[in-house]
Amino acid sequence: APSLAPAARERERDRLLTLANVQRMRGQTAEARATLEQTLTLSEGMPPRDIAPTQELLGDMYAVEEDWETACAYYRAAHDLDKTRVSAERKFAALTLRIADSKTEQSLADAVLRGDSIADLMASGALGANRGRRNAGVAMLLSMFLPGFGQIYNGELAKGGIFLGIYGATLLYFAVSPDHEIFVKKFAAMLALSHGRAANAPVSELSVFMGVLLVAVWLYAIVDAPFTASRTPKSEDTGPVIDKTGWEV
Repeated sequence: APSLAPAARERERDRLLTLANVQRMRGQTAEARATLEQTLTLSEGMPPRDIAPTQELLGDMYAVEEDWETACAYYRAAHDLDKTRVSAERKFAALTLRIADSKTEQSLADAVLRGDSIADLMASGALGANRGRRNAGVAMLLSMFLPGFGQIYNGELAKGGIFLGIYGATLLYFAVSPDHEIFVKKFAAMLALSHGRAANAPVSELSVFMGVLLVAVWLYAIVDAPFTASRTPKSEDTGPVIDKTGWEV
């Protein structure tokens, strides 16, 4: 193929790009990727700006296959070849953030399994490396672990402090309350759907209120944290993408 005349090589490239587009629309991702890689072999001697679209298209194919690291490499190569290629730059930035989020979630899961202090991870910045952007899954997991942690991760320090304070106060109350043992047995009986003598023992109205408050704060924190995280800006808007991606051939 490299020995083809320039005009014939250009026609073959156009044919392969059209074929790759058809394969992509049919859901034949692996075939489209192979066709695009074949197209690159016909790009020798072409201006870098003309090679960039194929690099970006390959990034699209790897992104569909969720090979994000490889997709990022192709997007970066496309932008390096053509600095004006806004779409490749944006895709690279979006995938970079996605990879960082995935690593953050894995770090959180590993920390929980090891018994590490999530508070220490948050203080070190390991769970909030992407400033201005927060992951809803991480925020929810943190609030499940302890109400208020998800809000602090989202940057809502005051709200997180209030949730932590209320949750801590209710736990402290039950630690010193004479109703502590009865309340725990009632809760265990409720989970077991049984009706023993402990389950029918009287509990003060204050203990009931504190118990409801404890559960309410915990549940509200779990719901609020991912909702707030999903509303944080993912990236700055630099205006509309005006260049084509290459699939328009």
